Amino acid sequence: MRRVLIPRSALVGDNVDPVVLARGIEYGSPWEELLEIRVTPELIAAELRRRGIWTVDDLHRKPGEALAALQAAYGVDYQSLVQAAEAHEREA
Repeated sequence: MRRVLIPRSALVGDNVDPVVLARGIEYGSPWEELLEIRVTPELIAAELRRRGIWTVDDLHRKPGEALAALQAAYGVDYQSLVQAAEAHEREA
């Protein structure tokens, strides 16, 4: 999926010629190039266990804690993504 800028005059109702779309100016950050995922299964497991989630039953009883564990594990990646995106915008 991609988003591009095109001339308003290229719109025909809600449609745009595919050739015009192909020549559109890319819009948005190139997330595919900026993502550096560092989370590991071991890191997620450690965060789950730190919150007392050891079994499937624990997982069902503590969905909020499970989400918090995932957010904690991916938090480092989020910060890296923000930093990379901001650096990309400064360079562009």
